[in-house]
Amino acid sequence: SIEDYGWRKDDEGLPLIEDCQSIDFGTYYQTVEALTVQRALFYNHLGIKDKLISFWSQVNDSLHKNPYIIGIDPLNEPALSSRDFASALWNLWPGNYDRGLLGPLYEDIFGVAKDTGIMMFEPPTAPDWYAYAYNGWQAVEHVFPVGWSTPPGGDVGSKHHALNGHTYCCQLNSDVCSATGEPAEQFADACDGWHQQRIGQRKADADRMGIPYFLGEFGACMDTDDCLREIT
Repeated sequence: SIEDYGWRKDDEGLPLIEDCQSIDFGTYYQTVEALTVQRALFYNHLGIKDKLISFWSQVNDSLHKNPYIIGIDPLNEPALSSRDFASALWNLWPGNYDRGLLGPLYEDIFGVAKDTGIMMFEPPTAPDWYAYAYNGWQAVEHVFPVGWSTPPGGDVGSKHHALNGHTYCCQLNSDVCSATGEPAEQFADACDGWHQQRIGQRKADADRMGIPYFLGEFGACMDTDDCLREIT
């Protein structure tokens, strides 16, 4: 639970930002709170999935004629969650989560929001890639193909879809960004190799579906030499 971190609270009972930033944001995906929200979304607890689809329907109705909007990102960095042990094991196999839970949600959103432009849909954070290090040794580092053979809600070559990819070297292991929150110089070659994998595989996935590849997020750093090296 997030409460287990023992964050200090302000007068409104909210955790102090400096305490929150002491842990990599990706770690929060593993908390009970984050997993519960993801499970509620994909299994429609309390009608949350229906509400998200309704939200995108309202966005579409309000903004689809705006010439400055090129499309939507239906769900930012979808994370894995399951409702029981058996489904957890099934969803951990690369591609199963894409087809079984995430794809149907994207199809429903595309059905109500396709007039807004291009649906720039994202693959999940995990299990479509795994990276794990132990005592400074990079034990696992692999990016799997996405589980879709066609874009959700469309056909191969759809003009209304684009695959939206993110790549951060901090994902490679906990040591890369531990000193300053940005990739350290000593990991420059490892970072380059990681980005080559991430971008290369997602570009191949997009080509297989006949749609564009869009690099929606990268870097997430400040005006430092480490950041300049990371984004170039």
